[in-house]
Amino acid sequence: MLRFLVGTVFLIVSLSSCWQSNHELPSTITTDPSPAEGTDLSAQQANKILDYFDQVAFGAEFGASTQRINKWVTDIRIFVSGQYPDYLDTELTKIINEINTLSDSIQLSRTPSKQEANYLIHFGTGEEYSQIEPNARAYVDDNFGLLWIYWNGDNEIYKGSMYVDIVRTSDQAAQKHLLREELTQSLGLLNDSYQYPESIFYQDWTQTTEYSEMDKHLIEVLYSEQVRPGMTQQDINKVFKSSQPAMR
Repeated sequence: MLRFLVGTVFLIVSLSSCWQSNHELPSTITTDPSPAEGTDLSAQQANKILDYFDQVAFGAEFGASTQRINKWVTDIRIFVSGQYPDYLDTELTKIINEINTLSDSIQLSRTPSKQEANYLIHFGTGEEYSQIEPNARAYVDDNFGLLWIYWNGDNEIYKGSMYVDIVRTSDQAAQKHLLREELTQSLGLLNDSYQYPESIFYQDWTQTTEYSEMDKHLIEVLYSEQVRPGMTQQDINKVFKSSQPAMR
């Protein structure tokens, strides 16, 4: 897996811990201690998902981290720049649709106006991306895909960008993988893991171009209404694990 960097800008704002724990769990989570095929997963399986969520949602592969949930609270409006083939345009639409289906709280869309966008995707070279995001200049030489996001003092992500190097990476599957990986991690799922090779968050290099079922659950949990920016790992476990949920 190619590395990414997370940029943070902290506003002088008092962090709020006034989230409500009412145990109204995401639609993917119910309780069923002994499910049959086609029904909800067991509490043990649900806890495996939440344990993986803890690995991926807290911290970052490198760069600054607050050990708190960082997530978007506004819709993501994407502007695309660079010269790129039609299959990447099609792939981006596919990824956006998948994320929108999994999210209960925000939606992704494309905008033809850079001024209206809060997220930029560039297909091109690392040098081109470093002109868009100067903070990334020191990292593009070693990374064929890179993201940079910003969040405020309330851990709300409010803008970001990413790039896929389509010059050094000519393989279609690799390009599609990088597009999916960097955009998905820009949601706030910033860490990598060696635990599941089929996951888009796998630490080593792969060319995965689909979400695993585990990946889908992670997006669903992060963008459920129960998960608020600034939550700690203990907060997440208190909300979801205390009722021993199972996930669909």
